[in-house]
Amino acid sequence: KSGRNIVIKAMLMCGEQPSCALPLAFGKSSRPEFAREAATVITYHNKVPEYYDELKFRLPSNLGHKHHLYFTFYHISCNRKQESAPVELFIGLTWIPLLNKDGSLVHGNIDLPVALETPPPNYSLLPASANLPSVKWLDNHKPVFSLRLSPVSTVHPLDTKIESFLSICDETLREARLKFSLPYQQEAPDDSLLESELKRIVVSLPEADTQTLVHFLPLLFD
Repeated sequence: KSGRNIVIKAMLMCGEQPSCALPLAFGKSSRPEFAREAATVITYHNKVPEYYDELKFRLPSNLGHKHHLYFTFYHISCNRKQESAPVELFIGLTWIPLLNKDGSLVHGNIDLPVALETPPPNYSLLPASANLPSVKWLDNHKPVFSLRLSPVSTVHPLDTKIESFLSICDETLREARLKFSLPYQQEAPDDSLLESELKRIVVSLPEADTQTLVHFLPLLFD
């Protein structure tokens, strides 16, 4: 498929049904404060457009592995021969989960392929770069859509060293609660490996980004 007057619409989804689009897209100056979708400007007569739009979403506090950004591409018809002809013609779609497998927030430059049809159930658990079976792709699954995700968060540090430290602390607390909840005569699991991993991560913590480290100091000291 091809289009020349292309617009991109983005939605923050908590599931895979149309009703799962969250009203968390920041509206533009003349629009309501929040909406269910955000859209770029329309690039006229350009098959390979570049966009400089910044689409903003408010992240929910309870992010899970079903949350993902869903992008839809449309050709906008400027010269309709019939009044009944649709203005928007579907070109394709793509998506990106908001969380990595380890629970960290996805960020940075991302290249995605574009599907030509609705993906199968549970598609949101994998990025579009995973070649899902029986899905038709634009340009043989090549990553033709590039974007940059720049999260601003006081919950997700976006630094692997700090992420690892917070994750190991959480795991250590869970292990401690498990020990206290075990019956008196039941043997507690060996936590020597966990302790060794915790020491390794603590030693590597000074290698974290300094600005991010300072930002998260209250949480780290706690």
